[in-house]
Amino acid sequence: DNTIHSITQDKAGTIWFGTIAGLSKIDPKSIKDKKPAFTNYAGKEGLADSTVLSLHFDRKGDLWIGTQNLLYVMRNGVISPCEEVNKLKNEELFSIHDIHEDNGGIIWFGTDHGVIKFNGVIAEKIDHNKGFIDRRVYTITNDSKGNLIFATDEGLFYYDHGNFVNVLKLLKDEIHPV
Repeated sequence: DNTIHSITQDKAGTIWFGTIAGLSKIDPKSIKDKKPAFTNYAGKEGLADSTVLSLHFDRKGDLWIGTQNLLYVMRNGVISPCEEVNKLKNEELFSIHDIHEDNGGIIWFGTDHGVIKFNGVIAEKIDHNKGFIDRRVYTITNDSKGNLIFATDEGLFYYDHGNFVNVLKLLKDEIHPV
């Protein structure tokens, strides 16, 4: 299967991508030379869950790897599980669909059951108990002011100064049939 779930590029120009078979990288120069040079990472390299759904290089250059069941981080070429985040996993599906670093260096993970906020030391699950949802978060981005925006099963959410706002619900309240 040639399905690629995610793709990113590091500062050196190497292209990294996540597949159902693991994590791979390719040097773009090798593509131009028509001799693609792939490097693949899987179980023996520390990636126990081979289905890679999301990738993100943080400002320190660490590669965050979201899989179907766990979160990993590659630091200095070594892949290891991110125990602080993974301990929040329960028996439910824990796919990490997106990874986003905000302007303050906090890393956010979109999962099947809300979002996880990680400051590098403490991981915190953000769900209905914190004013968010317990549903799938597909994509996370931020606006020009640094406020986070989440694409979810329940619509579009906006995170402004600690409060979550369901944008589509606001629109429904504002739209009146003629």
